[in-house]
Amino acid sequence: MDGLELTRVLRLDPLQAVTPVIALTAYTDPGDLEKASDAGCNGKISKPIDTSNFARQIGHCLNLNTDAYADVPCDSHDLLAGSGTTF
Repeated sequence: MDGLELTRVLRLDPLQAVTPVIALTAYTDPGDLEKASDAGCNGKISKPIDTSNFARQIGHCLNLNTDAYADVPCDSHDLLAGSGTTF
């Protein structure tokens, strides 16, 4: 099952129907991005990740003031750069 199929399944479950889903994809063709919308995704981000765009879309899905994310610096498309996260 891929992410779009999972999104379709989530949208059928009343408990998950409003769960925000943002598609993260390497496919940037408009037709491919439209498939994410058709599946029920609330947003789409293409790889490599632009962290400013990512923060704005998360804020939008959570009904936060997205202006607060306007100054989130781009980290050269590395989501974990500078986050202090280690694995």
